Amino acid sequence: LVAVAARGAVKVFDTGLTELADHPLARAALRCLTEVGATELHALRIHPCERIAVLVAVTGEVMGVRDFAVWRVTWDDADPQVRLLATLHAVGDVAPGSFPPGHDVVDLRVESGGVTRLLIAVGARELHDLGPSRGLQGACWSGPPLRYLAFERPNAQIVMWKVPDAQP
Repeated sequence: LVAVAARGAVKVFDTGLTELADHPLARAALRCLTEVGATELHALRIHPCERIAVLVAVTGEVMGVRDFAVWRVTWDDADPQVRLLATLHAVGDVAPGSFPPGHDVVDLRVESGGVTRLLIAVGARELHDLGPSRGLQGACWSGPPLRYLAFERPNAQIVMWKVPDAQP
């Protein structure tokens, strides 16, 4: 599955790069954008193994400070399930990180004023704030048990957080 965000829509293609015009992910993205009055997606991340995606849209901007909406989308062969994960106000940027293979968990990085706040979305209902990171160099998943590792440059430390009740 390949998805491309362009001109206010998400176009989804199969492995042969044939467009799937009525794909549930494309319909979900349009629904999310329409819901908040946004014209295009800011970011999109698709799970490597499951039918799960995270979509981010800019919902407002004043002098370089932006508001964002973040959704979790799942789908089967019919209707997509869309869940608003967060609305974030007065921040610089929001980027979905990665999904660990086999788990319904994703990290979100919220940047503002030189500080990156790390959030972990577990499933459709839990959003954990891991706090700020100054000088985030990188992050990755490790396990079992599932853990999130963040590497901070200024103090040369690795911060580890065990994901509670992460279901494979």
